[in-house]
Amino acid sequence: QQQQQQEEQQQQSMTQDSGEAGEAGCDLLSMMIEAEDDGYDRNYIDGNAPPSDEADVDGSKARTQRRSSPPKVIRFHNQEVAEEALQMFLVGYKTLSSAFSWLVYHLAKHPYVQQLVYKEVRRVLGSSKTSPATVLATSVPSLEQLNEMTFSRWVVMESMRLRPAAPLLARHVTEDTVIGGYEFEKGDNILISTYLIQRAADDFEAADTFSAARWDPADVGAMRKASFLAFGAGSRSCPAEGLAVLQLLAMLSAWVLTWQTYLADEKVEEQVTFTYELRRLCLHLEPRDHEADE
Repeated sequence: QQQQQQEEQQQQSMTQDSGEAGEAGCDLLSMMIEAEDDGYDRNYIDGNAPPSDEADVDGSKARTQRRSSPPKVIRFHNQEVAEEALQMFLVGYKTLSSAFSWLVYHLAKHPYVQQLVYKEVRRVLGSSKTSPATVLATSVPSLEQLNEMTFSRWVVMESMRLRPAAPLLARHVTEDTVIGGYEFEKGDNILISTYLIQRAADDFEAADTFSAARWDPADVGAMRKASFLAFGAGSRSCPAEGLAVLQLLAMLSAWVLTWQTYLADEKVEEQVTFTYELRRLCLHLEPRDHEADE
């Protein structure tokens, strides 16, 4: 109980510190603190039946009350803000590390792609001919610079297509339905393989081949929305998709500025758990020679 009280105090302190910092900012925490929902009462939004001594057999009373109850402004409680913020940054730790491991693997396997990424990063950051340590210390990419790394972003997306960090998505059936001719009953659980979907020959030419160019906007426009599910889709899609891609781009730029990467052993060991993990990867790393790469 004492530990729980301490955690609650820490969460409250975190949100209070942000709220007392001054004007509302555009950072994630500030936006969650200021967020409002001028919808209906939380009970009815959650689908709970309204208080009544009479049984609501078919849910009609709840639906009527949901429509007729007056609007009520709903805001996050301090604990909810803290929990959502922690989930945003901590839950993605394992998937992000897995995605980056596979990204490094694809760079090592495709030296030409690796060199194109390096040249783009050097061009965008305007790095001088200095040691990798100095380059990293003086060339931390800004948001605008990360968004300029077009080809590098294609490489990130193609790596996640071939090796999605979350290889399986789980969905719970809330009502009887038919999908693709298959019948599902309310209460069923469905596992969706993003790995297989993202290698479907009907959607991707040479689906098992690494090709960053397939993410050229001219080609992406013709891509079926449901053919790429690395971040899920619909209302249950990953809310941190944009953040994850930017993090991978920042990590990628630091990596290619520091190392020239080669596969020391073609054999890798992989394991599917909650994530698609790279359990064994042997690399040969050489410090990046910026002058020689000019």
